Amino acid sequence: MKTKFPLSVRFSLTTLLILAVVTVVYFFSYRAFYTANTQYLFDELNQTTEKALEHQLIRKGLSIGKILSDNLFNPVYTLNLDHTYQLIKPVIALEEVKRIYVIDSDGLIFHDGTKNLEEFGLPPPNVEAIEQAVTQKKTVVLDALSSPTDKERLVVILPIAEGHVVVGSVFIELGQDTLHQDNLTNRRILEKIQAEGQESFLLVQLVVLLISVVLGLSLAILLSKSLTRPLNTLINHFNQNEDYHKDIPKFYRDDEIGALSDAYNQMSAKINRKNEAIRHLAFHDTLTQLPNRSKFTEHLETLLKATPRHSIHLYFIDLDEFKWVNDTFGHGHGDVLLNTIASRLTYFTSRNEAVINPDTADLNMVSRIGGDEFVIAIVDLDASKEDLCVQEILKQLREPIQIENELIQAGGSVGVVLSSKFDCSANELIKYADMAMYRAKDNGKNAYVEFSESMRQHFEHQAIIEKELHSALNDLSQFEFWYQPKIDLNSGKLIGAEALVRWNHPERGYIFPDQFIPIAESSDVILQVGEHLIEQAIMALKRWLSQNKISEEFHVAINLSARQIYRQNLPRILRKITQKHGVPAEMLQLEVTESLLLNDTEKANQVLTELQKLGHSVWLDDFGTGYSSLSYMQRFNFNGVKVDRSFVNDIESNDKNFNLVNAIASLAEGFGIETVAEGIENREQSDIVAALGCTIGQGYYFAKPVPRQQFEEACLVPEKLQANHTLLFKDQMC
Repeated sequence: MKTKFPLSVRFSLTTLLILAVVTVVYFFSYRAFYTANTQYLFDELNQTTEKALEHQLIRKGLSIGKILSDNLFNPVYTLNLDHTYQLIKPVIALEEVKRIYVIDSDGLIFHDGTKNLEEFGLPPPNVEAIEQAVTQKKTVVLDALSSPTDKERLVVILPIAEGHVVVGSVFIELGQDTLHQDNLTNRRILEKIQAEGQESFLLVQLVVLLISVVLGLSLAILLSKSLTRPLNTLINHFNQNEDYHKDIPKFYRDDEIGALSDAYNQMSAKINRKNEAIRHLAFHDTLTQLPNRSKFTEHLETLLKATPRHSIHLYFIDLDEFKWVNDTFGHGHGDVLLNTIASRLTYFTSRNEAVINPDTADLNMVSRIGGDEFVIAIVDLDASKEDLCVQEILKQLREPIQIENELIQAGGSVGVVLSSKFDCSANELIKYADMAMYRAKDNGKNAYVEFSESMRQHFEHQAIIEKELHSALNDLSQFEFWYQPKIDLNSGKLIGAEALVRWNHPERGYIFPDQFIPIAESSDVILQVGEHLIEQAIMALKRWLSQNKISEEFHVAINLSARQIYRQNLPRILRKITQKHGVPAEMLQLEVTESLLLNDTEKANQVLTELQKLGHSVWLDDFGTGYSSLSYMQRFNFNGVKVDRSFVNDIESNDKNFNLVNAIASLAEGFGIETVAEGIENREQSDIVAALGCTIGQGYYFAKPVPRQQFEEACLVPEKLQANHTLLFKDQMC
């Protein structure tokens, strides 16, 4: 006989069973719903954070790139590797910056951010993107480097340009390591919250199972809302505050949500501190903490546009002995010199009441815009104190500075320009002061020159010549060689010629090299013109050889420019041209000046040695007119030297010139090399330099430079090749 439970019991059991089934079904269904909903919110939060971090990194890259592209124009334009390194050195030290390249206009690496320039002259990565940035003059941002698997890097490429002139580009590779580390920390906190939330949810459901379905449902809903509402608040804050400028609202909770809000605020504070450091770096010199060129230009532009208009005296300063201090005592002491000068100039422009207008002293500004270059803007200077002001600046530069056990006088050359005399922009005003400074340096240093209208007209004339030079690249035949004979002073025979460039301008006629070569050498124009002229000289030699007018003992000498040495693969170009025309390399002599060797003696020595290995002889031109002639004779293996015409001039009556030429010829003889005397204008000078030991002569006494065809007709004939040089001189054609 079966036992029957009372109805109340069965009802209770049935109710309990139903309640249990409903609770279990509700538990599992709501658990699935809760997990999916929470996971969605966490995924949204992570994605939003990652996007914000990536956007922040891109903005940092663009900010750094813009600063570098604005400041690198002059160093790249003037091939100043040291200045370039000083500009990019603080940037490469940033944790986010993994790699940086300064690319020249040829698309090759001009600087790789390393002291040893390990990748100098090599092709950079992402060539197409670099060409796009340079050609279209726009910023290019790449979200991955060279491999699709490399998702932790960003590349920013900006052109280095000023106006319509593009001299290259800057390539910055940024790593997301640090920011992703912050994001990983954030993710771990979120994961911990998620895990602990699920544990809490299980506990609540157990309680709900014991109490009632309704109470359990209410508690579950309340629990869900207590978790999702603050997470939604976080997500909304992330979406509205991508730059992390504002702190997240404080939840005042002693749980994971409160910990998450605190973690976010700490991360935000860290990012903002880094942004402030970057902003300071963007507008200040890292060594002296003075405003940099960008900040100074912005300040100057503001002053120029102010109402009522201010009178601004702009001083451009270049230290005269900075390189000597660096070479003698090292870069550390050079930094001491720069900081001392910066402090003196800052004190002078703000505290010197005897000169400075106290009402506008806070508008004055001192800036370091380059290695040893400073600019000063002084506002509303009394006209009666203009000379006193510049003399005081020179005095501050000349004041001795203690370096190790020596007192050093840095000195400086100063260019001055007054805004009231020129209606122009801030950049133009700085350029004018820069030009005046170089004029002061040419005048003997430790002096000043005020920029004038005539100097401005000269500058405009140079700009016109530069523009016409670029146009002439479409017709390189405008550039041609004229030839001046070189005579063996012992035998009197014609043994070679120097090829001297002339620009046959279609409107201006013939233009001599001193009027356009310096301008061409300041840009890449000289590279195309130089390569064209090299081929013209080789073709002339080939023509004369094929016509039996000369033998292979004959040579033609051409002058090389600094850009050809440092910016081209000159050995490859010469090898290609000589092999193409079948002319022995020994027939082409290469002449270099001391100033050409100043930039990078190691690089120059490497290139010149390679040229000599090809068979070319290398001569030091204008010997004795520079600062380091004897040291260059020791460091380079020259095949000969050319005595500058200033020493040959009036040698017959000037004992000093006589003794100098005698010393140079003796020195060359001791090195076992030949000597050419330039600028010989009469028979007496020819006899004197020959007696002193000069082996080759060149000058108007023998012949003036003439076009190639005239040189062929007048000089390259059998009777002239065998004649005494005095007979050659009597021929009016040559």
